[in-house]
Amino acid sequence: MSSPETSFSIKPLLLAMLIVTTAQAGVTIYIPALPQIAQQLAVTPSHIQWLVTSFLIGLGLSQLVYGPWSDAIGRRRVFFIGQIIYLLGCGLCLLSGSSFWLLIMGRILQGAGAGSASVLARCVLSDSYRGHHLAKAMSWFAMSASFTPVISPVLGGWITDAWGWRAIFGCVSLYLLALVAIGFWYFEETMQAEARPFRVKDVLLRYREVLGEYKTMSPAVYIWLIYLTMVVSMTILPFFIQQELGVSAGHFGELMVIPALGMCLGSLLAVHLRRWFGEFTPLFMGSVMLGVSGIWLIATPQALVPLIGGYTCVMLAMGFIFPTATSLLLEHNSHRSGVVVALSGTIQMLVSGGLTGIIIEYWVADQGKLGGFYLLMMLLILGLALYQSRALSALYRLLLSTSRVQA
Repeated sequence: MSSPETSFSIKPLLLAMLIVTTAQAGVTIYIPALPQIAQQLAVTPSHIQWLVTSFLIGLGLSQLVYGPWSDAIGRRRVFFIGQIIYLLGCGLCLLSGSSFWLLIMGRILQGAGAGSASVLARCVLSDSYRGHHLAKAMSWFAMSASFTPVISPVLGGWITDAWGWRAIFGCVSLYLLALVAIGFWYFEETMQAEARPFRVKDVLLRYREVLGEYKTMSPAVYIWLIYLTMVVSMTILPFFIQQELGVSAGHFGELMVIPALGMCLGSLLAVHLRRWFGEFTPLFMGSVMLGVSGIWLIATPQALVPLIGGYTCVMLAMGFIFPTATSLLLEHNSHRSGVVVALSGTIQMLVSGGLTGIIIEYWVADQGKLGGFYLLMMLLILGLALYQSRALSALYRLLLSTSRVQA
């Protein structure tokens, strides 16, 4: 493996891209099937979102273990353990029959296994790159990783239309087996730092230490907010588009290609915006796109074009914000990337899993209210970016000096 300080090797980037697809597919490939699952199991849309939430809870909590554990025993072994747990979860979902709650348990187990991929993909990048190389790798990682959200909803829709929603779990199992075989031959250990003993007390102390460092965790807030926005969107959109507008699962999956390409474009632009105009520029641009989406959805009647267009703006914002915030989070924490990524990922998934159901149940009932939710997310992200970039304090000083001159 090449030195992270002197050269840019593409192999760790390709490895991280491959690893993260398992966690991404665990969320997105099932989205087109949600209305069919709700109908066959006789549950409401507010209940069916637990299939997303339960996966996110398993994904989030498991990262608390995978992060420091990978720091202790290495990335490679933790990856294989996680994939085995993921496969067990797929098996439980296949055997769930008509039991909705057994299906939920299988999804939790799937998420618990996928947590290893979510942590290790970013740890591999942090192990292998520094500085500008890390920012470049994160942008390419986010851009290329957006192809999984492009492909998986399409495949999920086709599989649902052809064989039913249960067949998706079988296809994911086959993919996991293929990935385990590939990883066995090509996944080399990337951790360069000296391994740390895995002691629960020490791990809890490290988490407490990281939580107490505002500068360490503040970039993660952007990740939590934009990810919550994406999860709420992709959970409610199948019901708006499939049930209310009469679009099939297969066609819905094909339509999701458009927003995913928006994320790809945003990730591509983010690395250049950050290099030319500073690290906060992509964050500002992302918040602007959320505002555009919110106003667009509020001003137009509920229809296919506004919904797809609005979600495309959201995914463009995701492309701007997610890689930028992740690189800021990792740049100064390469020596403890497992702990930092795990803690950030856990909060990300718990925030998304915990709030998505509440937001859908009590707020986002139609297109206009979804637009209002986007505007709230814009204000939160823009306010944080202005505060952290010191633009607000500079504006305050300017206004104060202007008032003194006028006085």
